[in-house]
Formats: sequence, structure tokens, C-alpha cells
Amino acid sequence: MRPPRSQEKPHGWNYSFPLAIDTANIADRHKNECRNLGLWLDRFVSWTDGKDEDEIQPTDEIKRRKSPPLRYEKEHEFLELRESEQVIKYSERWENMLDAYSKLGYIPKKFKAQPSWRVIVGLGAESVLETSIRLHHIYGFPIIPGSAIKGLVRAYAKLALAKPDDDPELVSICGSPPGKKPQIAGQVIFFDAVPQNSPHFKLDVINPHYGDYYAGGNKPPADYLSPKPIFFLTVEKGSRFLFAVAAPSAHAGLADKAEYWLKKALDELGIGAKTSAGYGQMI
Repeated sequence: MRPPRSQEKPHGWNYSFPLAIDTANIADRHKNECRNLGLWLDRFVSWTDGKDEDEIQPTDEIKRRKSPPLRYEKEHEFLELRESEQVIKYSERWENMLDAYSKLGYIPKKFKAQPSWRVIVGLGAESVLETSIRLHHIYGFPIIPGSAIKGLVRAYAKLALAKPDDDPELVSICGSPPGKKPQIAGQVIFFDAVPQNSPHFKLDVINPHYGDYYAGGNKPPADYLSPKPIFFLTVEKGSRFLFAVAAPSAHAGLADKAEYWLKKALDELGIGAKTSAGYGQMI
């Protein structure tokens, strides 16, 4: 956990990470060797002496909280070279997994898609940076969980096709909704979407102008309130993802229908956070 911003470092503390001294020593020695963006965001957020919340200026906020993402943006070309082999190997493993499902009697349907602009999955996850992004826990590149994809397909069926929760076709594909009895498992498997090429990261910003008001402050919203920018990472166009669904051969038609719904949902609704602002649409 990060110490409170008003708390100063202990006397004689020479390390940039709020860890036990022996661990902080190792982290400091090897911090420039870390090439995993997930570790940078989750474990290597540095600790600098801060001010009280009311005294923090946007420029201080940028420097203190976003140095790891900025580092990765500046080393973008290096990241592409480094990650290309990992991404290729992982996508090959993903393809082999689908082949294994085929041998077990499943009918997989797969396709490629890329953001038409930017996409962010996992923005609201817990993070010391207040915003987050869903990354593979070992390799650090972005993925789109199968659970999010299944939820998107269900949302498309309900919003665009006006299907009720107990629609037989919807239940056959996605199963019954949580809490609905009897519980019926869907016949379609939704796999995690994985990158086909090295993802392109882009730093973006949410800039609430009336944060104090929305936080329950006594001042009404007006121009005398200072904006407090909140930065977050996105994946932008040029990044290609591999999507796949599968169903038993006895229900091959459901795999075709799920693939069609998923493509339409990615195009019309988008996936992830801030879709109403144009994020998440996939081509």
C-alpha cells in the first residue's frame, strides 16, 4: 500500500518504493530492468514526498503518479521490438488451444478486430493510480477477458435485439443470468481476446472540472473550482486482437450466432469503459 500523501519518508529512507527495506533495495537496483507494464503499474509505482491533496497542482500530479506510463510511451519503439516475440508466441499458443478444442469435438469460430480509435478495459479496477487497465498478469500486454466478451454479447442481444433474459436462443448461448433459477449453462465458450501484434498504448485523460462538488463539497459547481486531471492508459488503433468463441459440434449453429452477435456488438456498442464517448468500438 502507498503511504498517505501527507506522510513524509522515514528519516534516512533512500528508496523510491514503499516496501520493506530489503525489498525496496532490490527493486531500486533492478527497476530499469523491469519490462512488464503490469508490474510497473501494480508494483513499481514510486513514492515521492507529496503535499496535502488540496495543495497538489495538476503538473505535480502528472509527474508523481504517471511516470511509469510516460516512460512506456517514450520507449514505444523499444516496447514493440521487445513484445513482438512474446505476443507472437502467445498468439500461437492461443491458436493451438483452439485446435485442441476442435479435436475434442468443438467448433471454434475466430476473427480479428482492432479499435477504430481507442479501447480501455479494466478502467475501474482497483489501483493506486485510481485508474487501471486489464493486462495479462504474467506478460503485461493487454487482454480482453472472456467474461467481458460474454457480457457484451448478452447486452447486445438485450439492447439491440430486444431479447428477454429467458429467450431460449440467448439462454442457449450465454446461459441464464445470475440469480435466475433454474441455473442453465450456456453452450458457447467465450475465450479471452489476445493481441495479435504489439499493442499501441496511448495516455489519455479524464478532466473533471467540479470534482470538489461531486465529492460532496459545499461549494456549488462553477469556474472557480480547479480541474483535477486523472490520467489513464488506453490501447489505440493499430492494435489487433484475436477473438474466438466455440460450441460443441451438436450446437454448431450457436457458435455461428454468437460470432455474429459479437461482431455486431463490437461494432455498434463497443467494449470496455467510456463507450458512450466513442471508446471501445472495434473494426
